[in-house]
Amino acid sequence: MRRSALITFLIMASVFIIGGGIIGLVLTVALTETGSVARLFGLCSLPLAFIIGAQLWLGYASVRIGAHLLKRGALPRFAKSGAIPPGSAAFVLTSTTISTFLGVVVALAPSRLGFLPTLAVFIGPGAGYGIVCHLLARNGFLPVYDIEGE
Repeated sequence: MRRSALITFLIMASVFIIGGGIIGLVLTVALTETGSVARLFGLCSLPLAFIIGAQLWLGYASVRIGAHLLKRGALPRFAKSGAIPPGSAAFVLTSTTISTFLGVVVALAPSRLGFLPTLAVFIGPGAGYGIVCHLLARNGFLPVYDIEGE
């Protein structure tokens, strides 16, 4: 079930700006020294995970539609009914991967906790962010491109 455009926009903006940029920046500010380039990575990491996850979600749904068309000659049920397309788990994958990469970068730089604790501090919120994005997408709170309308 898709939600209204205003609610979708407000939730997407909150997840992208507040949930993504601010959380990543706060983590890197708390763990790195002043003037560290890792703070820039922290600011960009989760919004980048959101953008890549959304593209992978659309890509997976497009591949599913193409495969279904080749196999059965008709659109799959989710494309006909306007339901939320499958593949929103891409948010979890991209967010966890990018957070792990950022955790390694920050952990290799001079940090306050050491390598493994710093890595864990980044992977946990990154995976949590991906799960939140996945759940929001599956419940219709993130925008879905209308593949059938094109």
